Amino acid sequence: RGPEPALVRAMAAHFRAEAAAWREHGGGGGASPASRRGDGCRFVQGVNVLLAPFLYVMPEVTAWHCLEALVTRHCPRYYASGLVGVHYGCTLVDRLLRRFDPELHGHLEAHGAAAVVYAFPMVMHLMTGIPPLSAALELYDALFAFGVHLGVLLVVAQVMLMREELLATPKPLAPLAQQQMQKLLLDAPVLVACAL
Repeated sequence: RGPEPALVRAMAAHFRAEAAAWREHGGGGGASPASRRGDGCRFVQGVNVLLAPFLYVMPEVTAWHCLEALVTRHCPRYYASGLVGVHYGCTLVDRLLRRFDPELHGHLEAHGAAAVVYAFPMVMHLMTGIPPLSAALELYDALFAFGVHLGVLLVVAQVMLMREELLATPKPLAPLAQQQMQKLLLDAPVLVACAL
Protein backbone atom coordinates (compact mmCIF):
# COMPACT_ATOMS: atom_id res chain seq x y z
CA ARG A 1 0.00 0.00 0.00
CA GLY A 2 1.10 3.53 -0.70
CA PRO A 3 1.03 6.42 1.75
CA GLU A 4 -2.73 6.68 2.39
CA PRO A 5 -3.38 10.46 1.98
CA ALA A 6 -1.21 10.65 -1.13
CA LEU A 7 -2.86 7.54 -2.56
CA VAL A 8 -6.33 9.04 -2.02
CA ARG A 9 -5.38 12.35 -3.64
CA ALA A 10 -3.71 10.73 -6.63
CA MET A 11 -6.62 8.34 -7.15
CA ALA A 12 -9.02 11.30 -6.99
CA ALA A 13 -6.96 13.03 -9.69
CA HIS A 14 -7.13 9.82 -11.76
CA PHE A 15 -10.93 9.72 -11.45
CA ARG A 16 -11.21 13.40 -12.44
CA ALA A 17 -9.05 12.75 -15.50
CA GLU A 18 -11.16 9.72 -16.41
CA ALA A 19 -14.38 11.73 -16.03
CA ALA A 20 -12.97 14.53 -18.18
CA ALA A 21 -11.90 12.05 -20.88
CA TRP A 22 -15.35 10.48 -20.79
CA ARG A 23 -17.07 13.86 -21.20
CA GLU A 24 -14.61 14.92 -23.91
CA HIS A 25 -15.47 11.84 -25.96
CA GLY A 26 -19.20 12.47 -25.55
CA GLY A 27 -19.59 9.73 -22.98
CA GLY A 28 -18.68 7.21 -25.66
CA GLY A 29 -16.72 4.02 -25.40
CA GLY A 30 -13.59 5.31 -27.13
CA ALA A 31 -12.34 7.27 -24.13
CA SER A 32 -9.42 6.24 -22.03
CA PRO A 33 -9.31 2.97 -20.11
CA ALA A 34 -11.61 1.53 -17.50
CA SER A 35 -15.15 0.50 -16.89
CA ARG A 36 -17.94 3.05 -16.52
CA ARG A 37 -19.69 3.96 -13.30
CA GLY A 38 -23.12 5.51 -13.45
CA ASP A 39 -21.85 9.11 -13.19
CA GLY A 40 -19.65 8.80 -16.26
CA CYS A 41 -16.39 8.34 -14.38
CA ARG A 42 -14.74 5.02 -15.09
CA PHE A 43 -13.06 3.00 -12.39
CA VAL A 44 -11.18 -0.27 -12.32
CA GLN A 45 -10.51 -2.05 -9.10
CA GLY A 46 -6.79 -2.31 -8.48
CA VAL A 47 -5.45 0.81 -10.19
CA ASN A 48 -4.27 1.82 -6.72
CA VAL A 49 -1.97 -1.22 -6.73
CA LEU A 50 -0.22 0.20 -9.80
CA LEU A 51 -0.08 3.68 -8.25
CA ALA A 52 1.38 2.76 -4.85
CA PRO A 53 4.94 1.91 -6.00
CA PHE A 54 5.13 5.22 -7.89
CA LEU A 55 4.12 7.09 -4.72
CA TYR A 56 6.96 5.52 -2.76
CA VAL A 57 9.64 6.84 -5.08
CA MET A 58 8.32 10.13 -6.45
CA PRO A 59 6.13 13.12 -5.60
CA GLU A 60 2.35 12.76 -5.95
CA VAL A 61 1.97 14.76 -9.16
CA THR A 62 4.76 12.85 -10.88
CA ALA A 63 3.34 9.54 -9.60
CA TRP A 64 -0.08 10.44 -10.98
CA HIS A 65 1.40 11.35 -14.38
CA CYS A 66 3.28 8.03 -14.44
CA LEU A 67 0.08 6.13 -13.60
CA GLU A 68 -1.80 7.97 -16.36
CA ALA A 69 0.95 7.16 -18.87
CA LEU A 70 0.97 3.52 -17.78
CA VAL A 71 -2.78 2.95 -18.07
CA THR A 72 -3.46 5.14 -21.10
CA ARG A 73 -0.34 4.62 -23.25
CA HIS A 74 1.50 1.49 -22.19
CA CYS A 75 -1.33 -0.92 -21.39
CA PRO A 76 -4.64 0.79 -22.20
CA ARG A 77 -6.43 -2.43 -23.11
CA TYR A 78 -5.75 -3.75 -19.61
CA TYR A 79 -8.02 -1.05 -18.25
CA ALA A 80 -10.47 -0.77 -21.14
CA SER A 81 -14.09 -1.66 -20.61
CA GLY A 82 -14.34 -5.32 -19.66
CA LEU A 83 -10.59 -5.50 -18.94
CA VAL A 84 -10.17 -7.08 -22.35
CA GLY A 85 -6.39 -6.74 -22.26
CA VAL A 86 -6.17 -8.62 -18.97
CA HIS A 87 -8.26 -11.43 -20.46
CA TYR A 88 -5.90 -11.56 -23.46
CA GLY A 89 -2.96 -11.55 -21.06
CA CYS A 90 -4.42 -14.55 -19.23
CA THR A 91 -4.85 -16.35 -22.55
CA LEU A 92 -1.17 -15.70 -23.25
CA VAL A 93 -0.25 -17.05 -19.80
CA ASP A 94 -2.08 -20.29 -20.67
CA ARG A 95 -0.42 -20.54 -24.09
CA LEU A 96 3.07 -19.79 -22.80
CA LEU A 97 2.78 -22.17 -19.88
CA ARG A 98 1.58 -24.91 -22.28
CA ARG A 99 4.62 -24.23 -24.45
CA PHE A 100 7.28 -23.93 -21.74
CA ASP A 101 5.98 -26.52 -19.23
CA PRO A 102 3.37 -28.83 -20.76
CA GLU A 103 3.31 -31.10 -17.69
CA LEU A 104 2.54 -28.24 -15.31
CA HIS A 105 0.00 -26.75 -17.71
CA GLY A 106 -1.72 -30.12 -18.07
CA HIS A 107 -1.86 -30.57 -14.29
CA LEU A 108 -3.40 -27.12 -13.82
CA GLU A 109 -5.85 -27.66 -16.68
CA ALA A 110 -6.89 -31.08 -15.35
CA HIS A 111 -7.81 -29.43 -12.06
CA GLY A 112 -9.77 -26.56 -13.60
CA ALA A 113 -7.01 -24.03 -13.00
CA ALA A 114 -7.22 -21.89 -16.12
CA ALA A 115 -5.09 -18.75 -16.10
CA VAL A 116 -8.16 -16.54 -16.24
CA VAL A 117 -9.03 -17.95 -12.80
CA TYR A 118 -5.67 -17.80 -11.01
CA ALA A 119 -3.63 -15.26 -12.99
CA PHE A 120 -6.15 -12.46 -13.48
CA PRO A 121 -4.98 -10.27 -10.56
CA MET A 122 -1.31 -11.00 -11.30
CA VAL A 123 -1.71 -10.00 -14.95
CA MET A 124 -3.84 -6.96 -14.09
CA HIS A 125 -1.34 -5.64 -11.56
CA LEU A 126 1.72 -6.56 -13.64
CA MET A 127 2.86 -8.78 -10.74
CA THR A 128 3.36 -5.72 -8.51
CA GLY A 129 0.54 -6.52 -6.09
CA ILE A 130 2.53 -9.21 -4.29
CA PRO A 131 4.76 -8.17 -1.36
CA PRO A 132 7.30 -6.94 -0.59
CA LEU A 133 7.20 -3.39 -1.95
CA SER A 134 10.91 -3.54 -2.75
CA ALA A 135 10.12 -6.39 -5.17
CA ALA A 136 7.36 -4.32 -6.81
CA LEU A 137 9.85 -1.50 -7.35
CA GLU A 138 12.36 -3.90 -8.90
CA LEU A 139 9.62 -5.34 -11.12
CA TYR A 140 8.70 -1.81 -12.25
CA ASP A 141 12.35 -1.27 -13.19
CA ALA A 142 12.24 -4.40 -15.35
CA LEU A 143 8.78 -3.64 -16.78
CA PHE A 144 9.79 -0.16 -17.86
CA ALA A 145 13.16 -1.30 -19.17
CA PHE A 146 11.81 -4.19 -21.28
CA GLY A 147 8.17 -3.13 -21.77
CA VAL A 148 5.01 -3.81 -19.82
CA HIS A 149 4.38 -6.90 -21.96
CA LEU A 150 7.00 -8.48 -19.68
CA GLY A 151 4.21 -8.66 -17.08
CA VAL A 152 2.72 -11.73 -18.78
CA LEU A 153 6.12 -13.44 -18.78
CA LEU A 154 6.54 -12.57 -15.10
CA VAL A 155 3.27 -14.36 -14.31
CA VAL A 156 4.38 -17.43 -16.26
CA ALA A 157 7.75 -17.33 -14.51
CA GLN A 158 6.09 -17.14 -11.07
CA VAL A 159 3.88 -20.13 -11.83
CA MET A 160 6.88 -22.08 -13.10
CA LEU A 161 8.85 -21.16 -9.96
CA MET A 162 6.00 -22.72 -7.95
CA ARG A 163 6.10 -25.85 -10.13
CA GLU A 164 7.00 -28.44 -7.49
CA GLU A 165 4.40 -27.15 -5.05
CA LEU A 166 1.70 -27.04 -7.73
CA LEU A 167 2.44 -30.53 -9.08
CA ALA A 168 2.43 -31.96 -5.56
CA THR A 169 -1.11 -30.86 -4.75
CA PRO A 170 -4.42 -32.14 -6.09
CA LYS A 171 -5.79 -28.60 -5.57
CA PRO A 172 -3.33 -26.37 -7.46
CA LEU A 173 -5.66 -23.37 -7.31
CA ALA A 174 -5.11 -23.09 -3.55
CA PRO A 175 -1.46 -21.94 -3.67
CA LEU A 176 -2.29 -19.64 -6.60
CA ALA A 177 -5.25 -17.96 -4.87
CA GLN A 178 -4.80 -14.22 -4.39
CA GLN A 179 -4.86 -14.58 -0.58
CA GLN A 180 -2.02 -17.11 -0.75
CA MET A 181 -0.05 -15.04 -3.24
CA GLN A 182 -0.21 -12.13 -0.77
CA LYS A 183 1.69 -14.33 1.72
CA LEU A 184 4.36 -15.08 -0.85
CA LEU A 185 7.47 -12.92 -0.75
CA LEU A 186 8.62 -12.33 -4.30
CA ASP A 187 12.27 -12.55 -5.20
CA ALA A 188 12.25 -10.02 -8.02
CA PRO A 189 15.73 -10.71 -9.45
CA VAL A 190 15.01 -14.46 -9.68
CA LEU A 191 11.55 -13.79 -11.15
CA VAL A 192 12.89 -11.39 -13.80
CA ALA A 193 15.75 -13.75 -14.68
CA CYS A 194 13.28 -16.62 -15.11
CA ALA A 195 10.97 -14.44 -17.25
CA LEU A 196 13.80 -13.37 -19.52
